[in-house]
Amino acid sequence: VAADFYFNKKNTFGFILKGNEYRSKLYTPGTTLIKTNSITDSSLNTINDNRQRTHRYNINFNYKYEDTLGIEFNVDADYSVYKNNSNGLLTTDLLNELDIKYGYLANDQDVHTGIKIYSIKTDLARQLKKLNAKVEAGLKWNVIQTTNDLEAMVWSANEFKADTGRTNLFTYTETNYAAYASFSQKINKWEYQFGVRAEQSVTKGRSIDLKNSRIDYPDTSYFNLFPTAFVRYTVNDKNSLGFSYGRRINRPTYQDLNPFEYIYDNYSREKGNPYLQPEFSHNFEVTYSYRGALNIGLGYSRTGNPFQSISSQKGEITEETDYNIGREKRYYLNFNLGLPVAKWLNSYFNLSPFYKEFTGEIPAGKLDNSTWGMGW
Repeated sequence: VAADFYFNKKNTFGFILKGNEYRSKLYTPGTTLIKTNSITDSSLNTINDNRQRTHRYNINFNYKYEDTLGIEFNVDADYSVYKNNSNGLLTTDLLNELDIKYGYLANDQDVHTGIKIYSIKTDLARQLKKLNAKVEAGLKWNVIQTTNDLEAMVWSANEFKADTGRTNLFTYTETNYAAYASFSQKINKWEYQFGVRAEQSVTKGRSIDLKNSRIDYPDTSYFNLFPTAFVRYTVNDKNSLGFSYGRRINRPTYQDLNPFEYIYDNYSREKGNPYLQPEFSHNFEVTYSYRGALNIGLGYSRTGNPFQSISSQKGEITEETDYNIGREKRYYLNFNLGLPVAKWLNSYFNLSPFYKEFTGEIPAGKLDNSTWGMGW
């Protein structure tokens, strides 16, 4: 639902309301055969019964000012709320070589997740018509508050009892303050844009279990600058060359930070890592374009603190968790071609070969690996 009110030729007020209601049920039976010398000596019959219900709503209020002199001023205020209630029952029948049941295991969990996001941002743009240029600047403030309440139960002595090792209440708050400025201009065959964004982030996390044991994860506060640069040279009507550079940040998802453990079956689990740090990357790219239909990009990126999903073995259980692993280097080539087949049909082709290098530390030891890949 959205509406705009045009107060006059220069001032506009508006709002947008978006909502989403989601329900799902996932019933997954499975059988695990346990063999010795290729002979089955026992098996597990597992049923994973999951029900999920989510609510997601966002409301935005907007004010915009625009005049004939080339000045634009925009204010956005947003409030988002997300709730997720999920139930997961995992049952396992233990069978011998004759398929006779000799044991029973079960885990049950009830998860309530809530996320609230408050955000205000302002943007100011000014056209410099005599210079054929544009100046932009802005400020942004946002707060993210998330809570994850996990109640875990385990089958013991013919009844469900509280699983003190997994039950916990996790709260996480992230506050960001940001400001940016950029300048763009077009002179003859040259077009360029330079900008920088300054950002201060403050994060806090806390986990409390059934024994009232509290873990305060290290409060983190960091300041960063993110410069960007873009230059394009138009050789003629058909050909153009470009270069771009940017420093970027990629934050882990809230679920990846959540320390609760999700059980898939008796041997497979997934767990969040509240100590995950954001990853930062430097990205360079040289591009060539022919008529806007053929685009070729040659690039290089270097990422510090990249997070990757790592599987580790703990006894008979495989546990998957995200970790910051050190450094990633990526070399790539992007080839895009768009061709008209008929008046009513266009075709599009893409090839993206790349080479990656990973160096750093993982729980199993030092990491020094590389790989080739291709996307299309």
